[in-house]
Amino acid sequence: MKKKVEFKGTREGIILQLDSECDFEELLDGLKDKIEQGKSFFSGATVIGIEGRTLNRREKEEAEKVFSTSGIQVARLDFIERLGHNSSSEKVKTVRETIEKSEHRSDSAVKESVEKAVEAPSSGGSSEGVAQRSDDQAKIVFGTMRSGRSIIYPGHVIVVGDVNPGAEIVAEGHIVVMGTLRGVAHAGSAGDSTATITAFRLNPTQLRISTLITRPPEGGQAPELPEIARIRDGNIMIEPYL
Repeated sequence: MKKKVEFKGTREGIILQLDSECDFEELLDGLKDKIEQGKSFFSGATVIGIEGRTLNRREKEEAEKVFSTSGIQVARLDFIERLGHNSSSEKVKTVRETIEKSEHRSDSAVKESVEKAVEAPSSGGSSEGVAQRSDDQAKIVFGTMRSGRSIIYPGHVIVVGDVNPGAEIVAEGHIVVMGTLRGVAHAGSAGDSTATITAFRLNPTQLRISTLITRPPEGGQAPELPEIARIRDGNIMIEPYL
């Protein structure tokens, strides 16, 4: 019988594994029982992510209250998707190492963009897309997205790896690729014209933001620096992320 709530210990912290088909209230009760059963084990621990399902903002807040009253710290309650064969611990380590390397390459602005996307602050904009994303959240994908892979998500999408030609990301929020973006990326898919697409190296097959579409010129060479695509004056503009 599949358990509703499980904890996976890693070197970086604890990953919360949740049943994707279970009602959240049942999961919350299961979480309380699990913590009660292992008080000494969980005391002082840190939760670094979730596997199995995505939590909206309200669910995250309720889960954080349970952890807080039990002395368990929460670093992130974002969904972790596994594409490769690495352990979750290795993937969490990879994202941290990638961020550290980005600082040494003087592109710390990209790191700041990733952190903003994960925190998903509410925007001051009034577009329909922003209104539909009242429960902003981020999906984190570790590993290379190969041809044929498609991600459609009602929030922000962060890929720690490359996006190959033939792969596609569709997000209602921002898209951040901590690697090379060669596939198709569509940010602000619900109509948010303030959404952006950021990558360590931007060489896409196609970029879309809200209802606008652009393609790179044939034979063009992508610069070896982080770039960001955003809408300016009714057009998609690609600029250095400095």
